[in-house]
This record gives sequence, C-alpha cells and structure tokens, in this order.
Amino acid sequence: VCAHVCVSTTHGPVTCTTVYVHTADPKKYLADFMRQVKSARDEVRPELAPRIGTDADLLSMFEAFDVTSKGFLTGQQYEAAMKNLGISVFDEQPYGFVNGKIMRETFLEEARAGQIATAAAYSAFQKK
Repeated sequence: VCAHVCVSTTHGPVTCTTVYVHTADPKKYLADFMRQVKSARDEVRPELAPRIGTDADLLSMFEAFDVTSKGFLTGQQYEAAMKNLGISVFDEQPYGFVNGKIMRETFLEEARAGQIATAAAYSAFQKK
C-alpha cells in the first residue's frame, strides 16, 4: 500500500502522511488504519492513533536530508527535517549537537520526542 492520508478536525491542525506498507489486503489495511485514526481523533486520545512516524520513517527523513551521506545533518537541514515531520517546537541545539552537526541517533531521539510533544499538544487543544 502506498497512500497519502490526511486527517483534520473542525478546529485543529491537518495531519498528513504517506503510508508505505506491504500487506496482502491493502483495502482492509487502509480501512482499519482510517478507523484507528478516526477513533483516536474522536476520542481525543492520540495514544490510540496508529504510529505514523515509525523509526523507519524517521530514518528515511534523516537520509533524505543527509544529502552528503555522512551520517549527520546541519542545523538548517535538521530544522527543515523536523518541520517536514510536522514538528514545530523542538530543541534547536539538543544534546548531541556538536560542531553544528546533528548525528543520526540524536535526530531520531529528538524526532520521537517531538512527535510525542506534538500529539500531547494536539490532545490538549482538543480538550479545550
């Protein structure tokens, strides 16, 4: 399955992702995926949502911005990658930011933390 999925709420942000999954029944997978997303959104429980940003997705984002394939991003590349992931609030110079470089493991840690913070902010917004 390769699908571009967007989810929105009446007053909330739009979240979009491209989903790549190998499955024997793509229609069933997408139907189940969208039911999980809808349930998480309607119940304002982001922990119920299917994980859109898996480690493989985050690593793919890192590799897309690591244009020199040297295993690090510049601060500018890091910022662009985080914004591409929909993470707008993040530590611009996290632990592991050395000589203007963000190493792969630091990026993965920061991206995971950013996704959790974004989901929590979304949840808090929905409860208001």
